[in-house]
Amino acid sequence: MNKVKILAITIIVLFAGTSLSHAGFGDLANMAKKKATEEAKKQATDAVLKAGGKALKAGAKVLYDEDEDEEEDEDEDAQEAPQKQYRAKASSKPALKECDATFNPKKKFCYDGVVYNLCNGTSYNPTTHICPGDENYADKPTLRTFKKCDAIFNPKKKFCYDGGIYDLCDDMSYNPTTHICSGDIANRALCNGTQYNPLKQKCENNILLAACGGTTYNPATHGCKNNTAFALSKCGTTFYDPETHGCKNNAVFALSKCGAIIYNPATHGCKNNTAFALSKCGTTFYDPEMHGCKDNAVFVLSKCGAIIYDPETQGCKNNTVFALPKCGATFYDPETHECKNNTVFELLRCGATEFYNPKTHECRFSTVFAK
Repeated sequence: MNKVKILAITIIVLFAGTSLSHAGFGDLANMAKKKATEEAKKQATDAVLKAGGKALKAGAKVLYDEDEDEEEDEDEDAQEAPQKQYRAKASSKPALKECDATFNPKKKFCYDGVVYNLCNGTSYNPTTHICPGDENYADKPTLRTFKKCDAIFNPKKKFCYDGGIYDLCDDMSYNPTTHICSGDIANRALCNGTQYNPLKQKCENNILLAACGGTTYNPATHGCKNNTAFALSKCGTTFYDPETHGCKNNAVFALSKCGAIIYNPATHGCKNNTAFALSKCGTTFYDPEMHGCKDNAVFVLSKCGAIIYDPETQGCKNNTVFALPKCGATFYDPETHECKNNTVFELLRCGATEFYNPKTHECRFSTVFAK
């Protein structure tokens, strides 16, 4: 309350009290003259005191109301201040960068100048969410949960991020999985225009290297197993991991699984969750339980009932497989053929030189006729 208001109220109170006092004493004097008793004087004095008290009470109420109004104004200003400050901060927030690169919006999206893969067709904030299944993820965006730091550190020099402690960058914290502090500035980690994680990857000569144990390697030419980097094999012009892929005709293909074992279906077979080496027919591998080999050519084996057999070396009768005898280097069926001078002939002869199959042909006058 200013001094002018206080002075004005004081004058009003004094004036009211003085006026009431003068009016009261005049009346009491007349009464004293009339009644001339001590009791009248006493009543006059009480009236003066009562009137002055009312005036003082009225003045005090004015003073209280003025103070309360000023306090309400101060409270409103105090409440409005942080809102104004928040609005000022919100309006001064820098806009996100646009992406210069061209991309397919059905598969990718832009966030702050960097292109990311959509997460199951949905864009998200990569600074607060991850897509489970991506490094690059393939599910729904999930809110990141960060680990706490158990170690004690000086917050004026370091900060905690997802369980790890890092040096402040110009007294400020930053995201060490997307940025690098250089020259007191946290720059986005880009390798030849591609966003990468500095905690797991390294960029050298615009080539993105991955971490393997205590070293880094080029995933295009090397692999990593048990924290040890190793050189990949080459299939034509393509590098591949021989433990997970195979190479045929300069083309890389994924190896198969037999139980818990990875095997190459081009050179091995799998039975009862056990891998076994295939046989070789010329330059071709084959499964001797399913195929046969003749003149460096693979052929499919036949069935005798429920049994697979090789018609080149075995016969079948009444769903029973039996071994064929050999005539020189050739197997033959003795029920339909005969062997003479290491040459196989049909069992029946027509005339002196011809042989025939009695099931389909007949012999008349030393001449073979079809039935």
